[in-house]
Formats: sequence, C-alpha cells, structure tokens
Amino acid sequence: DSAVAQLDARAQNGGRGRLSVLAVDDDASVLRLMESALRDLGYQLVLVRSGTEALAELRTGDFAVVITDLAMGDVGGLELLNWVKQHRPNTQVVLVTGRASLDSVIAALRGGAADYLTKPVDVDRLATVVRNAVSRYQLERENRELVEKLEEHQRFLQQRIREATHDLAEANKRLAELAIRDGLTNLYNHRHFQERLDEELKRARRYGRRVSLMMLDLDHFKRFNDTYGHQEGNEALRTVAELLTIHVREVDIVARYGGEEFAVILPIKGEASEISAVS
Repeated sequence: DSAVAQLDARAQNGGRGRLSVLAVDDDASVLRLMESALRDLGYQLVLVRSGTEALAELRTGDFAVVITDLAMGDVGGLELLNWVKQHRPNTQVVLVTGRASLDSVIAALRGGAADYLTKPVDVDRLATVVRNAVSRYQLERENRELVEKLEEHQRFLQQRIREATHDLAEANKRLAELAIRDGLTNLYNHRHFQERLDEELKRARRYGRRVSLMMLDLDHFKRFNDTYGHQEGNEALRTVAELLTIHVREVDIVARYGGEEFAVILPIKGEASEISAVS
C-alpha cells in the first residue's frame, strides 16, 4: 500500500518524485504521531524538533508543506511562517497549537497560513489538511509555471511585433524612396523635382534668399542611341547622373527631368563666396 501511495504521489506531482513535507515540533510524541499519520501518503517526511533546525532545512530544501508548532522555545511558528512567505512563498504552512485562541488563529491565517490544527492532533484531520495543502501547493506551482510560459510567449510575441513593425517601417521607407527616385539613374524623378523646386522657391521668398536652377540636356543623344544602342545610352545617362551627384553640394537637388534632360536646384544664402562657388 505504501508503494502504491508513493506512486500515486509521484503521478500527482507530474513525475517529479515525491513531494517533501517538513514537520516541526519540540514534542517528540507529536512528531511520532505525525510520522505515523503521514507515512503512507507517499510524501518525503523530514522531522525536526526546533525552529532553528527547521530554518536550516528550509534554507537548503524544497518543501511543499511545513507543519509547525505555534509555540516553541527558539523560533516560533509565526516566525517560521513569516520566513517561509518571504523566501518560499509557494510552500504551504500548517500551524499546530495546544492552546488555540481566536486571535492566534486569525493572525496565522492572515499571515498566509494554509490551515491550522489543535492539539491533541486528530490524525484523520491531519492527513486531510496535509493533502489539501499539497494540492494547493501543486496548483499554485502549476499556475506559476503557466504564468511564466505565458509571459515568455508574450515577450516572444512582443519581440516579433517590434521586429515586424521595424521591418514594415523600413519597407515603407524604401517604398517612399523608390517613389521619388528615377529607376535608371537613381536621381530624383520629375515629380519630386517639381515638389522640391516649389519648396525651395517658397523658402527663398520667405527668407529673402536666392535659388538657382540649372537645366542640362545631352546633345545628339538620339544619334548616340541609334549608333551605339539603348544599353550604351542608358549607361551614358547613369554616368552623367553620377558625375552630377559627385560635383554638387549636399544641399543641392539633382533630378532627371526626363529623357536625356537633367535639372539641378541650388539653394543660395546670398553670400558672394557661395554664389561664386556655385557658379
């Protein structure tokens, strides 16, 4: 029967091995009674006779349930309860008292105790209380693990959303850039040229500045295309675009106006040196 109970306890614990129960009482007869009552329930029992020993066990072990006498000479049950709730919040604490008062019971339950027992301890009630405390421990542990998994999944989803948002922003940026660029030369296209020219003229009027506009056309380009072919003609247009880009300032706007025509907008603040440099 004991082996069957242990197998049942292992199954209830998700195959992780037997759960541990710590019993603390300075009365050896009470510990013997607890051992007798709980021995066949399949739990790993640890019996100690002082609060100090109990703290030592708690610091190094993992217990599902702590059954502790309320009044002991060194470290009392309420002190153990407070320590457990601070450092092992999922461990269930059952307090045992020989002189139960309503105030002490209320204080224990408010402090986080799972239940309480009065002396002399009834073995049937002891077994029931421990079973209930173990079930509560398992439920809280499963809930904690589920919450951790959900939080991990949420972090994963948030990261994916951030990545997708970033990728979408980059894609939109690329699309916006493509919409204003000429496909052959990668210069600004005619539509964007018109928009920028309008902006620069308004800015020049507002601040009393000058703006220059250069229009360029490749002479005899049709003859060049007819002689060397459109591939060479396209390469010639790209070469001109590259040369224009290299030889203008960062503030200047170079565009392919259409066909073999190019345009350059040159904002000028009005200083003579800058006008000379642009010329």
